[in-house]
Amino acid sequence: MGRKTFESLGRPLPGRKNIVLTRDKTLKLKDCSIFSSLDNALEFLNSKYDDESEAIIIGGASLFQEALPQVFRLYLTLIFKEYIGDTFFPTYNELEWDVIENRYFPAKEGSPAFSFKILNRKKRY
Repeated sequence: MGRKTFESLGRPLPGRKNIVLTRDKTLKLKDCSIFSSLDNALEFLNSKYDDESEAIIIGGASLFQEALPQVFRLYLTLIFKEYIGDTFFPTYNELEWDVIENRYFPAKEGSPAFSFKILNRKKRY
């Protein structure tokens, strides 16, 4: 996750390895590994974990934009309500992806309807 995403959470996420990307070379965060680039973080993960492990990128917007060309799976939650915001997931070419799962959840008790999708990148030949 990016530094701003970490700050919005206010703490490391429990039960997982937390990696924070930042340009601030002096930043220290308890229970987090700090990296200055996505490439450095991925290199670290590749050296520590097997091919069955999955790194999840949880934001922010610039990190999503940078990582999108490298990822092979997307976990997307689409909320069916308009919100005012200044941060968005980057545009991607839907033709490059296969929908593996698509679950719809109707609105209830003041919460809007949403869907949860899993997409795998199509194989490139």
